[in-house]
Amino acid sequence: MPGQTLSGDWLREAAAALHGADVPRAMAEARALLASATGKTASFLFAHPERALTASEQTQADAILIQRIDGAPLGRILGVKEFWSLPFLLSNETLEPRPDTETIVQAALDHAPSAKPSVLDLGTGTGCILLSVLHDLPGTTGVGVDRSLGALRTASANAEALGLQDRVAFMAGDWGAALQSGAADLIISNPPYVATQHGPAPDSATALHDPELALYAGADGLSAYRDILPDLPRLLAPSGVAVLEIGIDQMLQVRALGEQAGLEWIEARPDLAGIPRAVIFRGTANK
Repeated sequence: MPGQTLSGDWLREAAAALHGADVPRAMAEARALLASATGKTASFLFAHPERALTASEQTQADAILIQRIDGAPLGRILGVKEFWSLPFLLSNETLEPRPDTETIVQAALDHAPSAKPSVLDLGTGTGCILLSVLHDLPGTTGVGVDRSLGALRTASANAEALGLQDRVAFMAGDWGAALQSGAADLIISNPPYVATQHGPAPDSATALHDPELALYAGADGLSAYRDILPDLPRLLAPSGVAVLEIGIDQMLQVRALGEQAGLEWIEARPDLAGIPRAVIFRGTANK
């Protein structure tokens, strides 16, 4: 039909606009946006640049392209983000998973105290850390706790989408307060750690699109660790392991809080930029 835009033409113009807005991997992102608007795969769009867009497809594609140029994260626009090579649904109540958080998954897998540990995720959000660990440890079961009912609904949907719903349970709670002693062999957590004394999160996309409940942790960014760490010796099974994500320049303070609580320090793991991102503790052998 005369006047219709071809997929290939839209992609070229969109990639140029994204590149002009300093968006990395501009063509890949343009394909992801158009795939969302058309319901086609990125590989299909690559193979069929001659396909004409319908009026509704172009309207939708143009609208989400503007959102991306204006700084909205791609995952927020699409409603899904890849993490640990798995797709995770997002919602307004969850953080968008970051590549640096994969450090927590790898550390948890490396330090798991057994082949099939019971796993507890404090502040589960999308469930991305917990479900990634369960995915890589067949037969393992886990529990995810969060204060946000919206986050728990999202995590439950992700578990079902990944086929892990029979190996995981989600519950509302204030960290581990409602759980029994010795609740897990492996405890993982990505708690809020942005310090309010420094103002909003330095990444504007994070500050604008991630929920405050999952970001901010008091004036110095350590309030969640002060709540979580003292209870870990009780929550961990004998010789259990805890892996927590930390922010920049928080390793020494969090290590001190953990050791004051009676936990044994194991190590800190750096993220892709070489910044300490995961801290690993072991519980006491005898309860």
